[in-house]
Amino acid sequence: MKAIQIQSYGGLEVLRTTTLSDPDPGPDEVLVRIKASAVNRLDGIVRMGHFPIAKEPPLILGEEAAGIVDRNGAGFKTGERVIVYGGGLGVLRDGTWAEAVAVPGSCLRRIPEGMSFEEAAALANVGVTAYGALRTAALKAGETLVVMDRAGQCDTELQSFVTRRARMRTRVDRASFIAAVLNRSTSTTLSSDDAALLNRFSSLFEAPRAVLGLVTPRPRG
Repeated sequence: MKAIQIQSYGGLEVLRTTTLSDPDPGPDEVLVRIKASAVNRLDGIVRMGHFPIAKEPPLILGEEAAGIVDRNGAGFKTGERVIVYGGGLGVLRDGTWAEAVAVPGSCLRRIPEGMSFEEAAALANVGVTAYGALRTAALKAGETLVVMDRAGQCDTELQSFVTRRARMRTRVDRASFIAAVLNRSTSTTLSSDDAALLNRFSSLFEAPRAVLGLVTPRPRG
């Protein structure tokens, strides 16, 4: 199989296309032929050597993908379309930037009808992040969610979840509010006891007092 692998840490120049043997599935693992693989921010962090717990190179990057089950195993049948995600892929073990990957059945989810491989490959990471944020916030119908700085695909997933159960607002006085947050810290959340900032936040909207703000400063370089 062909794979994109790093042999050392560094910039984009360390990415190498290489030819390797297909992975040999272990007990309770499934061999999946990859049709689409996502690119995430963590891939770059690992590539640059800024993620201490990551496996040392050589390493195939890639946290998530979508593909076709190569043969029966772990409750999945040959030919089934699956999402591949979890289990330390691309961090603790070789990941999904390859034509095939062997993973435990717990890392697989069946792709819904009508969803393309490309859509499925890009769903898991941002979907889990967005859903986890909403569970943590315990957002209720009638409360307001504010997504700051257009949080990429997470923004899209948040809107998808929230529009079913709550009111969504994304307009904000970015110049006055984002500047205040970034000058204060690089935190990605505003806690409920951060009264001064929450008061400023609430003054920008005609909204209930319960507000969740997600601030996502973009990395430089």
